[in-house]
Amino acid sequence: PLCRTCRAMATTSRSAAPMANVRRWTTSSGAGYALAIGMLVVSAGLALKAWPLVTKTVLAQSVAGLGAQVVQQIDLVFDSAARTLADVDASPYADCSPRDLRLLRSASVQSKYVKDVGRLSGTDLLCTTMLGMLPRPFSPKRQPFRLTDAMSAFWTVPLLSSPDTLGLVVAGRRANLLMDLDAFRVLPPSGLHY
Repeated sequence: PLCRTCRAMATTSRSAAPMANVRRWTTSSGAGYALAIGMLVVSAGLALKAWPLVTKTVLAQSVAGLGAQVVQQIDLVFDSAARTLADVDASPYADCSPRDLRLLRSASVQSKYVKDVGRLSGTDLLCTTMLGMLPRPFSPKRQPFRLTDAMSAFWTVPLLSSPDTLGLVVAGRRANLLMDLDAFRVLPPSGLHY
């Protein structure tokens, strides 16, 4: 038979030993570092595995958004060109007369995307707002491609005013427009260029 004090000491020493081991493990710096490193390795592995999917998804959304903006800008530019051509094709004045040239200049200034307006007779260019009356009618060397019933285009043709420069010319029934190529530019969303 143990005395009360001996029994109390024996009970305390048996229950304290396992608690001391638990406390030692939870406060051990080596165990804490091992746990932190393990969590970092697992997190990094999951992030690296998911990265290609996340990258592809974000890139696809950005490119799709940019594509939609480009199509919208093209529609905007060609709608403006169609309106300008309709206005100058309806001119009641004689081709390249002072009043007709004034109307062409007014259309050129009012249109956001046009650099020059010319008057046509069939497919021949007679005059433009920049060059005035041409010494002889200019016949295009290429065939245009048809955009609509009332519009056709010459893509990347040398310009009369600057033969080293290529441009887009949109032709209507009685007039043509030298388009500003920057009109089709759409800035990519931030980060997409990277």
